[in-house]
Order: sequence, then structure tokens, then C-alpha cells
Amino acid sequence: MKKRTKRIIIAAVIVAVVAAGAAAYGAVAADAAQAAKFGTVYGTDMATTGDITLTVSGSGNLKSAKNTIVNAAVHLDIENVLVSAGDTVETGQPIATLDLKKMQKYADDLESQIIADQNSLNTTISTSSSDMGGRSSTSTSTTKTPTSKTTTTTTTTSSGTSTTTITSPNVVTKFRITSPVKGWVKNIVAGTKESNNSIEETMKKYGYLAVVATEEKELISAAGSGLAQGDTVKVKCEGKTYTGTVVTKNGNLYVQIDTITRTVGADAAVYDQNGSELFTGQIQLAAYIPVISNYGTIVSVRVKENQKVSVDQILFKAEQYSLTVKNLYNEILKLQAEYKAVTDLISAGQLSASDSGIINTLNISNGQTYEEGAVLMTLDSPDDWVATVSVDEVDINSVQVGQDATVTLDALTGKTFSGKVERISRIGAASGGVTTYDVDVSVESDPGFKAGMSVTCEITSQQAEGVVMVPVTDVKNINSHSYVMVQVTRTEAEKKEIKEMINNSDYAGLSKYMGADASALGITRLADPVQLLYGEVRAVQTGIQNASYIEIKSGLTEGEKILAQTTNSNSDTQRNFMMGAFGADMPGGFTQRQSRNYAGGGR
Repeated sequence: MKKRTKRIIIAAVIVAVVAAGAAAYGAVAADAAQAAKFGTVYGTDMATTGDITLTVSGSGNLKSAKNTIVNAAVHLDIENVLVSAGDTVETGQPIATLDLKKMQKYADDLESQIIADQNSLNTTISTSSSDMGGRSSTSTSTTKTPTSKTTTTTTTTSSGTSTTTITSPNVVTKFRITSPVKGWVKNIVAGTKESNNSIEETMKKYGYLAVVATEEKELISAAGSGLAQGDTVKVKCEGKTYTGTVVTKNGNLYVQIDTITRTVGADAAVYDQNGSELFTGQIQLAAYIPVISNYGTIVSVRVKENQKVSVDQILFKAEQYSLTVKNLYNEILKLQAEYKAVTDLISAGQLSASDSGIINTLNISNGQTYEEGAVLMTLDSPDDWVATVSVDEVDINSVQVGQDATVTLDALTGKTFSGKVERISRIGAASGGVTTYDVDVSVESDPGFKAGMSVTCEITSQQAEGVVMVPVTDVKNINSHSYVMVQVTRTEAEKKEIKEMINNSDYAGLSKYMGADASALGITRLADPVQLLYGEVRAVQTGIQNASYIEIKSGLTEGEKILAQTTNSNSDTQRNFMMGAFGADMPGGFTQRQSRNYAGGGR
């Protein structure tokens, strides 16, 4: 037994020399059975200053950030298509030849229509017709001064140039637009400066003049929120807090607020009863009827937003000029513009690109005819790119718009590109029991980029620079508080007493060696009291952490050493190694670990 002990002590001395200081924790008599009993080896880590970065990973594909839809400006008869999907085109580049015979036939038809409309116009200028603009309206006709209005239109066709002078009575029809139902007026968009009080412009832009809510309730979509019908929540919107109830309408889940004072489309945040945010959405009406009209000018708005109204109550007062003449005149102007565009194409003999870009989709074919407004192709910008990546549901709430990202592409090895989070989808895709969410990251451009390339994004979700930090494994938690075992120097007498207390399971006696913070944290004993031979409890406040390091906001300063457990095993092989390498003369071997470089706080 003595021979074995001597060999182990010599080995411990050698390790102590190499470890530069571990000898201070050296020989106190203990037999091999005691070492096997504790079987723990501790080293030290040093609190250092560095940076800790937390990233969220996502993978996906590259695509163009800007997409232009190219529509047919006029009727087209295609002869041969000159480009293909994937080609890069420049503005003015020929993309197809035209069937000139068919195009000329179409131009001739336009000319005939222009002549017919001019003849019709000439037969109606002596009379005026009125047409009420309101869906629910009454009207009276009056004549404003001056009593006549003169308009001159010039038409150029293959037959020559003709000039038509129109003199029409300046007849005005006044009418009222009334509410189709009883309810509450919302979204008044007519009679504003933006629409120039024009009913036509308002209807074109919004599709209505106002809406009348038929229920005094507003909704927020709760699809995918995890809430159930009947749940009560809090809703914050436009600086105020409301109580909401989860309801089902037409098979969909909504949060319902039983008042109707908020702005339709306003952002709203939904919270549980503990004040935790669940999701956000937009205010919408539970039920409504749009107020519509055809044409005219709003003279006055007779109601206010959120006002309660009855059936046939006046909402707007409006007026209009004689429309038969006006509509014919506008139709002639439109036909003239189309005739010029068609004849210009016939002269060119080909269709040219109106924009530059990469052809994503090509919808034209040889020998086909396309009418005005048809989608001919879509063009991707070669200079603006976005990576759409899938992020795990566990990480998605750490991602925010505006965060920086590093992007790499499988096809461009060795290159990294900077990016920024632009959009986060609120709709997840489930597969194999895992839900992921699409995140759009704008990426700096590169000539090697091609749509569809595989990308990986590292999104920086949090970063702490120049902070005190230690390895994550060195920090322990109790009662929602964190602590470390900070290294202290024990006298031989103290170490002897600690060992005796450990052997006698005298945990009450060991408490005096735990340090002042132990009592404050409510720690009465340690799972491994051997730590007290080398350190004591120190409370710390922690910050962010990654897989390797954790930020220490208070409790430690740079350069302080803390205990780090390196081995804890009950296997015979491991115990023999610990006794042979670190000394069987103490309950647990102790050595100072090699210094680490914490700079950058990498994983």
C-alpha cells in the first residue's frame, strides 16, 4: 500500500509543476478508498473580457428582391418570340416580332370605332342626360352659369385628321348618397383632398365611399394563436387597452371587442391575463355594407367616423355634370391613344422590352393574340436579392426585423455576404413534427448570384461586447439565482477540517466555508462538498449566453478564477486515472486548466 501511495504522490507533484500553482492544493493524507469515494477533479477558469454573440440559423434559397410585371399596353398579335425564360433583357430590346397583317386589321377596327363615336357625340351635344351617382339617392337638376361648355377634340386616323367642336349645356344634377342599412359609419374615404372629392377616383382607389358596420363589434384574427373559444384576453390598440373574447365566425377564430371605436386596419397586440404578449394583428369589422356610387363630385360629408346612422340617413351630398357627352368624349380620347400606340407598333414591326431584368416567367407564345392588360412576362432585378430561409419555431421569436445577418451560398464557397432581416412570416409550415417560419433577409449583390441558389443565414439575435464572461458550465443555479464557486486559498488546517467534516457528513459545520453569499442564496449544502477545499460560493448576475460562454453582469471581475469540474465518474478505470494522475492524498484531485482564449465569444 505504501509503495502505491508513494508513486501516486510523485505523479501528483509532476502534475503540480506543469500546472503552475496546483501544488498549493496538495498533500493532505487520505487513502485510495477516500479518493474513490469523492472521485471529482476540479480545474480553474478565469473570468475574462470579450464579446458574446447569439445567432439563429436558417437555410433556404436565393431569389430576386424586386419583381416587375410586364403587361400588354395594347392589343398584340405575336408572330415569333425572340427571348426565353432566364434571359437577361434590356429596356428597348426586341422580345417578339408582330403579325403586321392582324395588327393592321385591329387598327382599322379602332379607326371605325372612333368615327362611329364621333358621329354619336355630334348627335347628342344638343341634349343633356343625367344619371344619378348614388346607389341610394334622390336628385334634382339645376343649371349653373355659365350655361354652356365648349370642348374641342382632334382625331388623326389613316383617313386623315378631323376636328370636332362640342358645345354642351352645363347641366348639373344634385343628389344625396344615403346609408343602405342602420349601423355605424366607418372608413369615410370620400370627400377628401386625396380624392379631389371625385367619386370616380375614390371608387377606383378604394371600391367604396365609406362602409356601414352592421354589428357593434370589431375583430382580430386569432388563427394559429393557440387560443380557444371563450378565452378572455387583453387587447392594446391606439394607446388604449380593451377586453376581448375569443369567438368563432365562419369556422375561423377571432378575438372580438364589443365596441366599434378603433380605426379599421389599426395594429393591435393581444395579451393573456398575466400581461404576456400572445400575438399581433389588425382591427377589422365583424360585419359591414359598403357605400358605393358611380360618378360625380362630393359636395359635403354629412356624418362623422363611428357615428350611428339609420336606414336612408344622408351620408354625402354630391353633384355631377351631364355624363353622356362626357363619357363619349373620354371614350374617343381613349380610342385615339390606343390607335396611336397600335400604329406605332406596326411601324416598328416588333415588341420591345419596357423594362430591364432577368425573365422569370414568360407568358407569350408564337402566333398568339393578347389583349390590353395581359401579363406578358415577369422580370427579376439582377441587382436586388433576398434570401428566404426557414427558421425553427424554437428560435423564431428571437428574430426581429432589422437584425444583421451573415449569408453564405453553397455555390460560392469561401465568400460571405452581409444581410439584414426584412420580413418574418407569421404563418408556419409543419413537417415531421417541426414547424418552421420563413424569414426574408436582404443580401448584398454579387455577379455570381442566381435565383434558387442554396443559402445559409446566421442571424445575429443578440450581442454583448466587451463584457466579463465565463464558460456556461461553470455557472450554477438555485432558487432562480446564479452562482459560481470562486477560487480561494485554504490553510492546511482549514483543508484538514473540511475533509473531516466531509467524512463525518457534518454539513452544518461546512456552511462556514461556503461564503457569505451562500446564506443569501439559501444554500445549506453542496452536492459535492469537495469544492470547499478550493473555493466558496459567489452570487453572480448573468446576461446573455451562447453554447459556450455566459455574460457576467455583476459578481465577478476580469481575472478572477472560478472552479471548473473536469471529471466526475464512478467507474474503476476513471477512478484509477484520477488517483494516478492527480493524487490519492485528497478527496478529489485538483489542477489548473490550461488558459482559454475567450475573445469573440464564439461557439
